[in-house]
Order: sequence, then C-alpha cells, then structure tokens
Amino acid sequence: MLPKSIAIFRHRSVFVKWLLILNIVILLSISIVGGISYWTSSSLLIQEAEKSSGVYLEQARDNIDNEIIVLESLSQQIALQPETRRALYLSAGTEVSDPTLFSTLVKYLSTVKFSNPMIGSLWLDIQNYPTIISNEAKYEKSFYYESVFPMKRPDFDWAKNVSRPLGVRSLGTLEVNGNTMLLFARPAPIEEPPYKGVLYASVEAKDFADRINNSKFGSNTGVFVMDAEEHIVLKNDWVRQEHEDSTLDQLVQSIHQQTGTEGSVHFQSSKGEPFLVVYTTSKVNDWTYVSLIPIATLMEKSKRIQSTTVIAVLLCLGCGLIVSYVLSRRIYEPINKIIQYIKWIEGKEAIETRSAAAPKQDELTLINELINTVHDRYESLKTTFEKQVPALQQKFLNDLIEGRTTGPIEEVISGIRLRLPYSSFQIAVMESVDFTMTEKVSNGETVLTVLGDICSQYAVGDMCFYYVPKHNNMAVFIVNSESRIHDLDKMYEFVEYINGTFDRLYNKRFTIGIGKMYANHNDVPLSYVDALMALQYKVVKGQGQIIFVDEVRRREAETLNYSMDMEKQLMNKLKTSDLDHVKEALDRILEMNIDVQHSSPELIQNLFRALAGTIIRTIYDIEATTEEVLGGSGTDLYAELDRSNTLEDKRSYIIKVLSSLCRYIEQRNENQYEQLYNKIKEYVELHYHQELSLPQLGEALNMSPSYLSSKFKEITGVKFVDFVNIRRIEQAKLYLQETDETINGISEKVGFVNANTFIKVFKKHEGITPGQFRSLK
Repeated sequence: MLPKSIAIFRHRSVFVKWLLILNIVILLSISIVGGISYWTSSSLLIQEAEKSSGVYLEQARDNIDNEIIVLESLSQQIALQPETRRALYLSAGTEVSDPTLFSTLVKYLSTVKFSNPMIGSLWLDIQNYPTIISNEAKYEKSFYYESVFPMKRPDFDWAKNVSRPLGVRSLGTLEVNGNTMLLFARPAPIEEPPYKGVLYASVEAKDFADRINNSKFGSNTGVFVMDAEEHIVLKNDWVRQEHEDSTLDQLVQSIHQQTGTEGSVHFQSSKGEPFLVVYTTSKVNDWTYVSLIPIATLMEKSKRIQSTTVIAVLLCLGCGLIVSYVLSRRIYEPINKIIQYIKWIEGKEAIETRSAAAPKQDELTLINELINTVHDRYESLKTTFEKQVPALQQKFLNDLIEGRTTGPIEEVISGIRLRLPYSSFQIAVMESVDFTMTEKVSNGETVLTVLGDICSQYAVGDMCFYYVPKHNNMAVFIVNSESRIHDLDKMYEFVEYINGTFDRLYNKRFTIGIGKMYANHNDVPLSYVDALMALQYKVVKGQGQIIFVDEVRRREAETLNYSMDMEKQLMNKLKTSDLDHVKEALDRILEMNIDVQHSSPELIQNLFRALAGTIIRTIYDIEATTEEVLGGSGTDLYAELDRSNTLEDKRSYIIKVLSSLCRYIEQRNENQYEQLYNKIKEYVELHYHQELSLPQLGEALNMSPSYLSSKFKEITGVKFVDFVNIRRIEQAKLYLQETDETINGISEKVGFVNANTFIKVFKKHEGITPGQFRSLK
C-alpha cells in the first residue's frame, strides 16, 4: 500500500521517481554486466589460459636453463684443468710422461660427478688418442662405446657452431641400459679451434622431465621440448600418453614456421582436434618449449561459466527489483511522517495550496522551504560560536597556567568544549632548538599546527593533552590524567613521541622540561614553575633532551673544584702551544666538576667563566691582547659563553678560543726562532775560521748554553758542530777550486785544528777527499 502523502503530490512524488530510476538502473546494470560476461567468457578464458601457460612455460624453461648453465660451468672448469689440457694434446704412439695423469683426471671427473648428482656419466674423448677417460676409469674407445656406454660416437662439426652462446651443446637423447639419457658435449680446449677432443656429460632425461611435469600446467595440458633439428628432447606424461608421433611432428613443423622467440598459435591436428599452442625458446641453447592445451577443454569451462552467468543475472534481477522497492519505501518513511506532521500543523489545504503554487514542487522541496529559515539562523549562531571557541580555550588554558582561575572549572570547560575529566595535572614546557614555533615545516603548516595535530592523534585512554604557545620558541603542554594510574613512563612516551615525530619528519627536536604532577587544578602554576626550572638544565643535559624536575634537584653544598694549581698547569700547557695536552687538561677539569645527572646550571656557568678568566690571564702573561689573539669579533668571552645554551656548546667555544691562543703562541715562537736563526748564522759567518763552541755562541747571544743546546737543532735542523762544519766545508771548497794552496793551509784558514780532521769531515759531508775534489775542477 502506497503512503497517503503521494496522493497530494501525484506524479511529482519523489517516491515514484526514485522507484522508477532505481529499477531502471538495476535492470540496465545487471543486464550489461551479465551480457558482457556471457559473450566474452570464452575469449577471456583462452587469453588467460595462454597467459598462465606462458608464465609456467617460462618458469620451466628458466629451471632447465639454469641446469644447463651449471653443466656449462662444470665443463668449462674441467676443460681448464691442467691434466685435461695435457691429455688433449696426446696422440697415438706418444709416451705419457706423467704416469699419474690418467688416474688424476679420472679422480677429478669422479669428484665432479659426485658433487653434482644430476650428472650420470662424464668422459673425455681425445681426438688423436685411442683412449676414453671417464669418471670411472680409462677405457679403449671401441670398448667404451660398445660395452660401457653403448652409443654411436657423435660426428659433429664444432667449428661451424662457434657462435653459440654456450660451449656446451645438446646432442639429443639416447637409450643407455634401459634409461633415457640426455647427452651434452663441449669441445676442448676452449680457447680456440682446432679442437683436440670433446667432453661428454650424460643426464637422465627424467631429471629434466620433472621440470615440465609440473602440476601447474594442469592435467589436460601437454608440454614438450624440441631442438633445432626438430627432434623432441623431452615431453610430459600427457603428451606421451595422448598423442602420436605424427601429430607431434605436424605440430613441430607448424612452430618452426613461426617467427620470434615466443608466442602462441592455434593448431588443428590431423584428427580435427583444435589446440592452443604456446611456445618459447631457451636463452642458452637451441631448445624450444611448447605447451599444448585442447580448445575443447576450454570451451567446456566457458559453457559452464555462461550457464552460471545466466542464472546469476536472473537471480540478481529478481532480488534487485525487490530490494529497490523495499529500499524506496524505507527511504520514504521519514518523508511521509514529516508531511503528515506539516499537514497536522498547517492543514491539508495549506499543503495543497503550496503544491499548486509551485508546479515543480515535490515532498523534499516543501520540507526544505519550511526548515531553511530555522537552519540558517542556527548555522549563523553556530558559526559565530565556533570562531570564538579556540580563542576561549587558549585564554582559559593560559589562565590555568598562570593561576588566574578560581573556583570550580567544570562548567567553564564544558561550555568551551575542553575535556579535562581527571583530577591530576602536569605541565611540560617544550622549547624549540634553532627554530621558531611559527616556522613552516610542510604543506604550509607551522610547527604549532603540527603540534596540535599530534595532540589530537595521540590517543591515550586515561590522559588528555592541550598546548598553549608561549613566546616565539616555546609551547606549554597541559596533561590531565588520573593520579592513581598516571606514571612518568606515559608522560615520557608522549613527549618522546612528539620529539621522535619532529626528528623523523622535519629533522627538528625540542628541549622539554617536565614539572611534578599535582592533584588539583589550582596547583597547575606550581608544575609550570617546576617545568621551567627543569628546562634550565638544558645546559647540562644538552639541547633536544627530555628533563624531569625530579632528576635535577640541586645537590647540597655544590662547590667549584678549580684550584690555583690547576689553573697554573693549564696556563703552562697553553704557553707550550700543545693543543692536544691543553684539551686533555680541559677535559680533566670538566670531568672533576661536572656530573651530567646532577650538576646545576649555575655551577657550569661559574666554571666556564673561570676558564675564560684563565685564558685572559694567559694572554696578559704573554704580553698580548685579546684583539691580537682572538680578533675583534671574539673578544667578549663572557658574553659568548652566556649565549651558548648547552654544555657541549660552551666546551666547543672554549676549545675554539684555546686553539686560537695556541696558534698565536706557536706563530710568535716561530718568528722568534727565525730571528734567533739569523743571529746564529751571522755569528758563525764571522767566526767560523776560529775555534768555536756552544758556550761562546750562548755568551754572544746572551743565552744560557743549556737552553741554546736544547733548542739549536729545533731552530737550525742540525747539531751545532755540524752547522759550523758545513760552513767551513763550503768555504774550503771555494779555496780548493780557486787557489793552489795546500790542504794544510786551507784547513787552518777555515778553522780546523789539523789536516786529518779537515779531510775526515770533508769526506763525511762530500763523499770524497779534498784532493779528489780539487782534481775534479
């Protein structure tokens, strides 16, 4: 029975339109889908059979190709063996020089066969020698091919097949002792023809046939393998049982007429049976892999699918019509109730008047007109309130942190849509590291926006999270939880989740200070103060760390351990300009004073200020200025240290200053050494022809002999005696070249005590005697 309200709207009724449209859509959809499925099932089934058969055929081909590649590798290794190469160059009547040659080769072939179970027999047929060497023993050729491995010796011209991708070649199948064997061979040696022999390997055909007897091909699918000479090498059980050789020969000729390395053809046997033939070629030899699927089998499956499709279409049509009617009625029920309610309020005449005034009006249009005014007013009020809610929430949370809330807060938080259902509160202050809260990180979103998203996504059943921005680099998180179930681990998991997310996505981290938990909202400011105090310990813990206030409670009687002796030792190491020793001394001082878990920021600040004072006093001790040592930009050490936020930053800055000071001292020492070298050289130049000693030089330079002795080699590169002798030898060489004066006379002129000493020193430095040197001029 149709609803009464339809009579009011007649042919304009939404119900009638919905019912007609829904029935038409269902009828067309099911008919189109069913028709497509019915008419395309056979072609799709053949395409799918061709595709799946091709995939399985390629898998079988790849498996067999891998086995042939293994045979190629083994045959290459055997051909490269020294014993194999020596055996290949034997000829009839040649005496074997190595009596163990054949036994070694037999043993090696036996080892290769034992390590590769798929190989049946291995033997080497030497072209010019009447002997076969197999994995079992050495045989005469005629005996071997008649009794041991009965077969006709292959007559194959290897020189015509040098372009093949593999050296190993399939020579077809043969029956040996009741077993079907695949025979493979490769010429040797492998470098170049003419070949001296052939290495043969037999493999049971069953081992390769197992690759194509795979159940994936289906019970009604034939698979076989043929070589370039159109000989069938392998075939599965279905081909062996169901098909005659004449049919296979006809199929082989049909495939050889095709072009390309893979594809499919439709083949009809001599008995009129149609087949879908899929083929592909080997990547390593001349084999072609063929699958044979009876078209009749595919057509039987297609007919079953078509029958099922017809039944399914009829069922869907019937069910669809019923469902469309029921669904339309269910959808129309609330509309009918609304129309009846309006009819009760305004009267049937008023509704009919509305309908007559608007010829195109239906039930939905009438209802929309009546509720639009109420809806618009509601939306206006809702929009205004929604715009103010975030600001109201932020103001309340700020008041809560600063302690400006009084009395119960339940009614206030309910009105501004804040959820603080638990009794306990805890504050976490997050300070950004080298970025601001308004910085954009991705897709135009700021850091604060991402923090808000994380708070809304981080779902913990017994905790609520809100945040308030503070300054340009800080955000305060308010955590509301149940005190009896709250613990530090959950708080740590939350802040670590935030840090981990920012580190992973944006390569940014926060330094986070966490206050104590309090059981009343009036104590939230106390937790805020705790969190700020914990945050100060970033100088100890480092930037990007999570610091609980309970971890950093100040120790009693915390004093600085930096005595005058320690300062003096550091200054002395600085004056030696040995930066490595200076760093070691600095690290010892830091280790004695700083405990990362407990040291206060004040202690660290005082320690680094004391170290800065030591640096300044060292600069004054060496009679320099901070501008000379550090340059104009780094002279305010204390201000630079105050700007360093972490212990590592302060240490790095101090090391930077110490490095500059060491470089300055080292450069100044080098300048002093250069001046001293010039004075030494000048004095020796004036007095080299006299008797010289280190004390005389020290007295002339106003330096102690011991200090001058310790520094002389460092300044000049040689000992004092060698330095003087080098100058004397240079002068002596001039006399030897330009004068005819005697050796004795020259030795006295350049300052040597006697001629023997002169000759000995001259030969030490020049490699020849003075007389020999003079004869060279």
